[in-house]
Amino acid sequence: MNRRQRPPKSGRSCFLPDCLPCLPSFAALAVPLFNCAVAGFQYYDGLRCIPTIRPGDRLDLVREPDNPHDEKAIAVYAPNDGKLGYLPRHLNEIPAIHLDNGKNLHALINHISSEAPPWEMLKVTVVMT
Repeated sequence: MNRRQRPPKSGRSCFLPDCLPCLPSFAALAVPLFNCAVAGFQYYDGLRCIPTIRPGDRLDLVREPDNPHDEKAIAVYAPNDGKLGYLPRHLNEIPAIHLDNGKNLHALINHISSEAPPWEMLKVTVVMT
């Protein structure tokens, strides 16, 4: 197909090869930035939230510029369940700049394990939408 030809109409709302299923619009537009474990998971609402969160769930990232321990702090929240912890300090500088500049960043849950050490219980991918 050259640039001037239109793709064939397949009745689908997204432009993906026929062998791939259509993804939700959020997932199709999300650009992954990095993977990490959520710091402080055991100190906030994380342990209480384990039964209600699932891999693939979207989490909110909220800047905390007045945090006394880290001026670049980014808290991780489950939409209806509370604070789950923070992005690790050694990874939060660039995402903090993006959030401060109005970019949309979120986290997607990769893995949850109540049997893992506390610092590895919740692993996420940070994405830009």
